Amino acid sequence: MAGQKVYSFGANVAVRADPDPVSGGIASSAYVDQSEDGDVIYTDIIFPECISYGSTGLPRYLTDKVEVYSGAEQRQTRWDYPKHEYSIVLENLPADEVAEIMNIWHVCSGDQAAFLFMDPLDNTSLSNANTIAGTVVTPTDQVIGDADGSSGEYMLLKVYEQASRSKSRRIRYPKLDTLRVAVGGVEVENFTYDYTTGLLSFNKAIGSQSATVSISSGVYSGFTPGSLAVGDLVYVTGHTNAADNRPSGGDPLRVTAINDPSTGDVQFEEFDGSAFNPADEVGGSLTLASAFPPSGAQITWGGYFYVPVRFDDGDNMEHEVTAGMRESLFASFNRIKLKEVFE
Repeated sequence: MAGQKVYSFGANVAVRADPDPVSGGIASSAYVDQSEDGDVIYTDIIFPECISYGSTGLPRYLTDKVEVYSGAEQRQTRWDYPKHEYSIVLENLPADEVAEIMNIWHVCSGDQAAFLFMDPLDNTSLSNANTIAGTVVTPTDQVIGDADGSSGEYMLLKVYEQASRSKSRRIRYPKLDTLRVAVGGVEVENFTYDYTTGLLSFNKAIGSQSATVSISSGVYSGFTPGSLAVGDLVYVTGHTNAADNRPSGGDPLRVTAINDPSTGDVQFEEFDGSAFNPADEVGGSLTLASAFPPSGAQITWGGYFYVPVRFDDGDNMEHEVTAGMRESLFASFNRIKLKEVFE
């Protein structure tokens, strides 16, 4: 493709084409992954975290103020959450960091598309003071809510507290490799998080499966191991001893070990973490089904999170080559402004 240059970042690609022969500009069709309404967010593009630590943050609410005849003021908040803005001055960046920023700008077509940014001050499930102090996140940092026993999808929330007051903020983009979840105070792994919906889901597709199994010392053999993972919550029915069954609607069992993936040797514990010791029995057709967190169980989460942003006035990207030869250039950006995208 003569006269074209490709900029790539993550799964997104932009192509700079030859000038349009009629308008003299770049043809709009030269860029892919553009949305007509301008609300697309490239969740696989992360602004470099090491660079973000030179940023200035400006979170702000929008409040209407009306002064009445008595001189008193009436106020009404128009935004439930603050909109964050960031200003970054970057001086003498090496060539590889310059290229990363320019690639993001090209792939997002300036301020047309958004990407993810980690706020250096407020980026974890911890209080801001503990975030700054470097405290380790835990799966019980923030309360999502109490399970209802039937719904498998939940929003992540972060609560800001001062004295007896509190304010909740929805967290839409957790850093997935740091996300930890607990049910009833016990960490679980049978969840997924979808950036598209912004929801945490426990409705893992284990499906209902039956197997004739032999049970010895609490080890089950015969289930399909590929659909199971340690931490899964499941219902098990079909025991000869009715007391060993965990039917739908009650507290489920939790998978604690998969001893032999080839034969489906599985071990369980009670939902409260106590040992599960079924009566020894050979044979019997047991049915295994995925379970939602039981009704009333508190669901909590912990982890890091991102803010969706776009370049503010990003049609321009002013920069200055400050030092170096062609093989080792350094460049400075006078000021890069980012603005949070509300969804």
